[in-house]
Amino acid sequence: MDQTGVGDYIVEDMKQTGISNTEGIRFTLSLKQEMAVHLKQTMMENQLAIPYAHDTPEYRDFIAELNVERFQLTKTGKIQFSHPQGTHDDRFWALALAAYAARSQPTGRPEDFIFV
Repeated sequence: MDQTGVGDYIVEDMKQTGISNTEGIRFTLSLKQEMAVHLKQTMMENQLAIPYAHDTPEYRDFIAELNVERFQLTKTGKIQFSHPQGTHDDRFWALALAAYAARSQPTGRPEDFIFV
């Protein structure tokens, strides 16, 4: 779970209410880069399934968020992520976080694939 900013309180609340498997992650530039690269690799290896529901606004918004995420190389050699004004990237990072959390799972069997 994103523990950056206000997420810190949410992670603590979840742990205090007995959800012991909660793990908070702070979104740093290097972690975002690692998660985005892993998400791309997971998608390229067809280990991510997104059901096709093109006629719903939720699906269209979700796919739009995946397609508008931008990145640029900084002077220090890091990748900086952004999205155009008036758009969001919450679902993009939620998907990247889910794929990143599942990275330690073995691959090759249908039950090892990520289904959104």
